Parts: sequence; structure tokens; C-alpha cells
Amino acid sequence: MNLRDLEALVAVVETGSIVSASRRLNLTQPALTRRIQLLEEAVGARLLDRATKPHKATEQGIKAYEHAKGILASVRRLRSEVASPAGEIRGEFNLGIMPHLSDAFIERPISHLKETFPHLKIRLTSDWSPALQDKVAAGQLDLAIYCLADGDTPPKGISAVEICRTEVVLVASPGLGVPKNATIADLSRFPWVLNGDGCGFRNYIAHTLQNARLPFEVAIEISSSEMKMSLVAAGHGIGMIAPDALAECRWKDQLTILDTPNFRPAVRIWASSNPDTLKLISPIDAFLNCIRSLAGEDATNILAA
Repeated sequence: MNLRDLEALVAVVETGSIVSASRRLNLTQPALTRRIQLLEEAVGARLLDRATKPHKATEQGIKAYEHAKGILASVRRLRSEVASPAGEIRGEFNLGIMPHLSDAFIERPISHLKETFPHLKIRLTSDWSPALQDKVAAGQLDLAIYCLADGDTPPKGISAVEICRTEVVLVASPGLGVPKNATIADLSRFPWVLNGDGCGFRNYIAHTLQNARLPFEVAIEISSSEMKMSLVAAGHGIGMIAPDALAECRWKDQLTILDTPNFRPAVRIWASSNPDTLKLISPIDAFLNCIRSLAGEDATNILAA
């Protein structure tokens, strides 16, 4: 029995499937299945019911999961408390951020962190909100900054604080034919050019249209901000962009801002931290205080797209 086998069981139980657990741990499915088998051999009990799809934890598996969570948390605390001399914080600070946060919104807190904790090595990960939440829950990230659709809240089981609320504007090529004063029904008649699934703004638009029982079609899915606006300007669909980003966009003269008084796409920026990283409480607080201060100064300058 080893810690990696315990991590595999925790990941399967918490994500609900071998596929999702493999993605969380960056393993192939056969490798993750083998870890579960080794753990079963070590404890002498079947931990997953392989007759179900997806596999569910057996009664013994649930007991093993609870013990495994405690063991892994204890190991993380042990590493945190003995990793550096008293009063000196060293080691890695694993920070996750969602794509399209503006450089200014991230650079200043990171600079503040490096100045305050010069021996701390910062490791950045960029991913969509659901993946960041999973990585915090799995202990792979110490802190994650991400967005959720207005009205959504982070899942239970992870520590989360709200940073701020921010809006975007909808834009389209005049040739696409979207009414400048558009209703939700008007918007539903046209395709969209948006970020990939997992983007908070995309989820907000999808939820709003689906709740109104209106169609929602993504014509082009793309993460590159500049390419996205070029495709919107070419008439491939409706897009969205932060006001500050639009002011600097090279395609702005080929785009029309849609006036949608009854539909204001908005998301809330959240921060989630791993409660087991005791050593990093001070760096986490320092980063969050700085990022809250920036959001208070200008909540429109958070997104780059």
C-alpha cells in the first residue's frame, strides 16, 4: 500500500468515475485501475463495485475512502510543518487561474507575493473552473482563482470566497443582422463564437437561454481572444468581451456592441484554497488581500477577453 494508491481511490470516489479520476491525477485509465487493484490486494477487500457503470464504492470502499482522506491530509500537514525553518516559508505555492484573466489583475498579486515571501516558488496552472475546483479538492492546488456564472456557487467540500462580480459586453458584426437592441429571443436566433465548455460566461449564456427554453448554438469554440474577435468581426457569430479588452481590440471598428437591457452577462470571481496547506495560510491571505484590493479599484479590468 502506498500514498498514490490511496490518492487513486479518493479521486475515483470524489469524481464518480475512473475517467474523471484519471484526468484529475493525469494518469491513464489502466494505470489508475492498477493502483486501485493494488490497494484492494493490500487491504484484502473489494473497494469498487465493477458491476456498476460508472464504478461505485462498496461499503468497504467508502470506509477505505474516509481513512484515505485522513491519511493524505495528515501527510500534507506533516510536509507543511517540517518543510522549512520556523518563520521562513519555503517550498512551492501552486496557484491555478482561469484563462483570460487580465495580466494586470494577476501580475500585481504575484509580485506582492514574491516580495513578501521571497523564498516561495510559485507554480502557475491555467485551466477552466471545474478543473481548478477538482485540483483544489485533490490537493494539487493551494489556491485557485476562477469564475462561475452569476447565481452559481462552488461545490461543497472546498473552501471558497467570492472576490467580485464583473460583466462583459456582447458584440457582433453588423453584417450578421443581430438587432442592436436585442432581446434574449433575438440572441437565440444567431450562432455564437465562444470559449470552450467550462467558461463561466459561456455557462451563464447557456443557462439563461436554456431556462427560457430558447435554442443555444455555438458555431465556433476557441480560446484565443484575438482570433475569437476576428471570427466575430467576420460574421461567424455573436461574441463577448470585457469592456477594457474591447477598447484595445484591433477589430473594434468592425464590431457593434449589442444593447441588451434585459440580459447582462455576468460572472462572479471566486477563490478556493486547500485547507490542508497550513504552511501557506499567510501567502494565501496575502494574495487574496491584494486581489480583493485590485477588484475594489476597478472590477471592469479583471478580464482580458
